[in-house]
Amino acid sequence: MVKVRDLSYTMQNFSMEPNEVKITHLSHGESQRRRAKILGLRTDQVQPFGANDHIITLSHAGTHVDAPWHFGPTTAGQPAKKIDQVPLEWCYGNGVLLDFSQSKKPGEAILMEDIKKELRRIGYTLKPMDIVMIRTGAEDYEDDPRFAEMASGLVKESLMWLLDQGIKLIGTDAFTLDIPIPKMVEELKKSNRNAFFPVHYAGREREYIHAEKLANLKTLPNSFGFKVAMFPIKIEDGAGGWTRAVAIEGEGILTKMPELLDLSVPIMSQSMERYDITIDHITHEEAARRFAKRYGISLKLLPTSDLYANDEVSCSSHAGTHVDAPWHFGRVVEGKPAKTIDQVPLEWCYGDGVLLDFSHKKANDPITALDLMKELDRIGYDLKPRDIVLIRTGAEDHFYNDPNFNEVASGLSGEALLWLFDKEIIMMGTDSFTMDISIDVMSQKLKTGDKAAYFPVHKGGILKENCHVEKLYNLKELPRPFGFKVAMFPVKLENCSGAWTRAVAIL
Repeated sequence: MVKVRDLSYTMQNFSMEPNEVKITHLSHGESQRRRAKILGLRTDQVQPFGANDHIITLSHAGTHVDAPWHFGPTTAGQPAKKIDQVPLEWCYGNGVLLDFSQSKKPGEAILMEDIKKELRRIGYTLKPMDIVMIRTGAEDYEDDPRFAEMASGLVKESLMWLLDQGIKLIGTDAFTLDIPIPKMVEELKKSNRNAFFPVHYAGREREYIHAEKLANLKTLPNSFGFKVAMFPIKIEDGAGGWTRAVAIEGEGILTKMPELLDLSVPIMSQSMERYDITIDHITHEEAARRFAKRYGISLKLLPTSDLYANDEVSCSSHAGTHVDAPWHFGRVVEGKPAKTIDQVPLEWCYGDGVLLDFSHKKANDPITALDLMKELDRIGYDLKPRDIVLIRTGAEDHFYNDPNFNEVASGLSGEALLWLFDKEIIMMGTDSFTMDISIDVMSQKLKTGDKAAYFPVHKGGILKENCHVEKLYNLKELPRPFGFKVAMFPVKLENCSGAWTRAVAIL
């Protein structure tokens, strides 16, 4: 039986990490009033559902992946990759856990010989493209203000040895893969520039990525024998991206890398979707000035006048490709408190995918249960419980350049949703802005008194636990309608109604 183990910190207000997160929740009642105001209706004419959230934070808050661009503008003389350019193959592979939580004290360096010794202890030889995870013990201090200081870290020599073994992604439970920042600042003030972010600076010489602030590493039952996925959220031109890092157990290990197809749109400023999104890219030079000011260091002490780039992002938890949690639909589902996105079982988000193509239907022509049955018959497939159903409406062709993106798609009808429930489908996705038909069309029908036509799929979400994934992309590039896996792990946002995901088809 497949088990998906969560390896991610929760992004939350007032966490102990230095990078602040500001989450503002929009309740079901507030969403009701906002929608009524937009439509020019009384609040009692609009059903209270559609909870939402707005997040303001850095792309390096919480569990995240650093892109090569974070380390510097170039790698080995070539333009460094940004997070939306990082190959997904770097982020999916066989996992190896190296535990230094007992052998290394906070602030100590993990040397090349330390890594070799730990590999001998666990009886493992590294292979190219393994994903190496370093446990320093920092995860035990998640709720401690000393969190950023309670870790050991790699040095340039140990990093380069790992890269020589063909490793592309290295993760840590610490705030940084280097030794703690206060320790490096001490050395920098002694004019020891080589001790200042040597692992980050090494990314200017050798191309690699690393993940920081992993969690639950101590819960892994074995040091190897499992797969790891750390697909970063697709932030346009980002220096990094949040990730829901997971270990996948019970399927064995990879013997060869499968083809991975990105099914996600980016979080981008000035997109055609309804949500306002602002991304402020902090340049390497600006980051250096910010760091020097924060730690009271003369810029002249820094090894270079540029440091690590970052991004400040302000957007809805439903921006870009995202997962709607049961809480988005209502407070109570099946008579029980609805799950928020951080409570959604990760097993719901990983499984066999099936593509149903309705791109031939006219915009806002509802997809009926009969339509679903005919399409399944056409492709020769019988739905199984927990399959992940992907609906192609053709909206993906309009995401980047059409202001009508939000209005051009078909959507499920209420009875089609119930039919999927009968088939025990929990996770379903669409390339459209919503699983329902266009919001504008539904709103016009509501004004004429047709309440049944108003968000039947979202309202149906209170009948049975389920999740929607919206704004998928590249569905038309899937080479077959079934016979592939889908991973759609949402970022772990505390108490939120939804969260961004990097949806990926594993072919």
